[in-house]
Amino acid sequence: MKNMLLMASLVTSVVAASPAAASAAEAVVTGRVRDSATGSPISGATVMYWKQPRLSPSFAGGGKAAFRNETVPFDTSVAGSTVTAELSGAFSLSLSVPGVYLACAVDRSGVYLGTCRWGGPVTIAAQENGRKEIDFVLSAAGHVRVHLKDPKALLPTDDPRGPRRLVIGIITPEGAFYDADSTASESGGRVYEMLVPLDTPLRLSLFTRDFLLADASNRAISGTDLLIPIQIAAPTSVARDAAPGANLDITFSVTGRAATSR
Repeated sequence: MKNMLLMASLVTSVVAASPAAASAAEAVVTGRVRDSATGSPISGATVMYWKQPRLSPSFAGGGKAAFRNETVPFDTSVAGSTVTAELSGAFSLSLSVPGVYLACAVDRSGVYLGTCRWGGPVTIAAQENGRKEIDFVLSAAGHVRVHLKDPKALLPTDDPRGPRRLVIGIITPEGAFYDADSTASESGGRVYEMLVPLDTPLRLSLFTRDFLLADASNRAISGTDLLIPIQIAAPTSVARDAAPGANLDITFSVTGRAATSR
């Protein structure tokens, strides 16, 4: 009988200790996502966090999937989690300890630049029973849209960045390159779109060895690597629920295949 009572006491002790043990193995990070210009909360923003790999990839060289739509900060092999900011912009993360984590914030509405690409993630050292406060401050984004007309249907139907390469992207003042995504199909062509910082000198890059290109006036573009200086001025104000007010649309046409194209 004494043995049975002793066993029951031990089981009760283990069950009672489990929640405390679980909470002791976590660190809590709280904060807010805010507008850099007004300090207003950005509700609905996504805060992404993931445990830092032992051999972290280079931030600038994360590969093709690295910054596609800002959904995967480095590459698809890095598992992560997300939380959504509340109406007040507040968020809370629970991190297993010990460990070093990376975190960044993304506004999927496209009004603000995410810090996963622009600025980079922050590093968090998670310690047992630790509490940290981190705010993510996002700046208004400009939209660059490249309309690529293809009246002769020369571009491949699957991925124009494949065997017949055509790469469109942005080069930052620091020299980093971010490729654009094909976000839509137009009659006889495609639309490539990028979010970029405002009031920042950038270069729009078009690179191809396989296609001949022309500008909006149908003037032939010479060379394989076209670099166009661009800079989008910041609007006087940005409404959180409105479409971004700073846009730049540029049109090119695919007129033929290059002589070196196979």
